[in-house]
Amino acid sequence: ADTAGRRRPDAAGQDRKPGPRICDVSFRPGNRSNVRSVITLCVSFERASGADVRGTIATACGVSYIGRHCRGAARCGPNRGGSSPPQICGGSRLQLNMVRIAAMNNPDRTTIGRFVSLSVMMFVLFFVWGAWYVTMGTFMTVRGISAQIGWAYSVAPIAAIVTPFFMGLFADRFINAEKLQGTLMILSAIAICIAPQYAEPETSHIFILLLLAHTLCFMPNLGLSNTICLKHLSDTDRDYPIVRVFATLGWIIAGLMVSFVFRAEATPVQFYVAGAAAAIVGVYSFFLPKTPPPARGTPLRLGELYGADTIPYFKHWSFAVFMFASLFACIGMMPYWAQGSPFANTVGIERSGGFFTIGQCAELFVLALVLPFFVKRCGIKWTMIIGVLCWTIRFLLFAGAATSTGAAMWTMMTIGVLLHGFSYDFVFVSGYLYVDRHVREEVRAQAQGLLVVFTQGIGFLLSSQILVGLVFPRIVTDAGNATEWRNYWLIASGFMFVVLVLFSVLFRDDPSGRAANAEAPAA
Repeated sequence: ADTAGRRRPDAAGQDRKPGPRICDVSFRPGNRSNVRSVITLCVSFERASGADVRGTIATACGVSYIGRHCRGAARCGPNRGGSSPPQICGGSRLQLNMVRIAAMNNPDRTTIGRFVSLSVMMFVLFFVWGAWYVTMGTFMTVRGISAQIGWAYSVAPIAAIVTPFFMGLFADRFINAEKLQGTLMILSAIAICIAPQYAEPETSHIFILLLLAHTLCFMPNLGLSNTICLKHLSDTDRDYPIVRVFATLGWIIAGLMVSFVFRAEATPVQFYVAGAAAAIVGVYSFFLPKTPPPARGTPLRLGELYGADTIPYFKHWSFAVFMFASLFACIGMMPYWAQGSPFANTVGIERSGGFFTIGQCAELFVLALVLPFFVKRCGIKWTMIIGVLCWTIRFLLFAGAATSTGAAMWTMMTIGVLLHGFSYDFVFVSGYLYVDRHVREEVRAQAQGLLVVFTQGIGFLLSSQILVGLVFPRIVTDAGNATEWRNYWLIASGFMFVVLVLFSVLFRDDPSGRAANAEAPAA
């Protein structure tokens, strides 16, 4: 009999007599208050029907394998009282089963196999990016196409602007995430392997187009990989940060291998290493857990893809200031990635790819130990201020290193790179947290997407075109003497200082999250 006293067929297909209504329990996953009732009901079902109720109880409670832990308790014998629900013999057995079921009522722990498979995916995915992104400037300088570095570092921002449309139109509605990622990574591997063959002054435009093809195929996977992880990790708050660490480790190992194993900062090998890794993770993706599109069958509004429902929040002064300050801060950042490696070679750091991985090592430390404490104690405004200030100091240190030698040069360069943990993470994490706190939940995903377009899309694109493509050739000649490099870094530092001052004066943090109560966007 079921809990409502309805007839249920026995093993022979005959209807049984309605049984008594045993108990009324409202089952919700994660509700520990029902543990005793779950155990009692499990025993009652087995005694009343003689059936294995594992599937029935598991469905009712929203947990797995609950019957396995109740079956032993059911052997304690029939209820002697007759009127009250059966009790379990022995307090120790009751406590043991309560502990077991309480553990199952919580989200299941991610299996080791799944955790490893997702960590490997993140590691190899970011290995692809780290293998060429830092050292491409050195390669292009050696090939005589340094004038195109601005465009070469514009392709990723262009892809970041296109990605929300691609993700919203295809990845969220039509194709499994793991299959789409596998297909895109294989295509990106082909493009990045062909690209260096056209890295000549006469064919540099084809080189840039192939880089664009690679990034258009690669950038959506940053979102797809997150979708796969968040779908299949049981406790994302606990497990995802650990998996994400392997992404940073992948970037670090790629830089070290390109520098110290292949010594390929100035050769096409860096692109072939990236292509091989992209092909591997592409094939590997097809064996990842199935991840159906989350929005299949839902209508699509193009405005949602670029955060149209976030527009009303710009009427709030602090929100608008923060978004545009994030954009302008990103306009000043690209010289670090685009010109950092050529500059390191100029001052005498030959293995620049490995040297710049110091920044990612510092990032791991800051993310794990410094940032959570700092945000909680000092707030979003000071987190952003410290982040932009570190960019200002970094470029000042680079300017000093340009005219220094020996220990002084090494010290300033090392400190400048170590500041990456503060300069990058403080700026971007403060942005994610600010949007999360000040935007209503139903619009939050759009707002986060718009922030990415503002920063890693528009901001990085303008930075590549202005500070790398226009300013750099006018300041630093092909000879690239120390004074020219110093002046270039001083310009970058001065720009970040202006952003720092304007943000400090104009921004007023609203801890109450008043923007979150903004009027609903018009339908």
